[in-house]
Amino acid sequence: MREGDKITCPSCGVESIVKSTVVMSDDWSSKRKVFICAFCRAELGEDDSSTEQAAVSAPGASSRLAALLGDDVESAESAVINVEPDDVKLCRNCRHLAVHPFKMVCLITQNEVDPMDDCEKFEKKTE
Repeated sequence: MREGDKITCPSCGVESIVKSTVVMSDDWSSKRKVFICAFCRAELGEDDSSTEQAAVSAPGASSRLAALLGDDVESAESAVINVEPDDVKLCRNCRHLAVHPFKMVCLITQNEVDPMDDCEKFEKKTE
């Protein structure tokens, strides 16, 4: 059985379409995907593809990924970016930014700007 299949519902007896929904547990930690009738919402059975997804998220999944990519994923170093607050000169923090509901304008250049743009004429806002 798959989502979208036409069936005769065993509960209501109407020719219907199979829908799928996710059923959560009481503590919101586990969930399972089940098939239901589109009309009466009677449960028709569980989705078998959920077991395939559980196998992918198993503990050995990263080693399978490493084998596929040919890299050692677990020993890869994470990048560290050190940004000083004084180095960031974004328009959103500039005193020359005029905020309007439809656009943001630089009061020096009179051009529309993105709040995440960098500016050479940056002056920090006074709080």
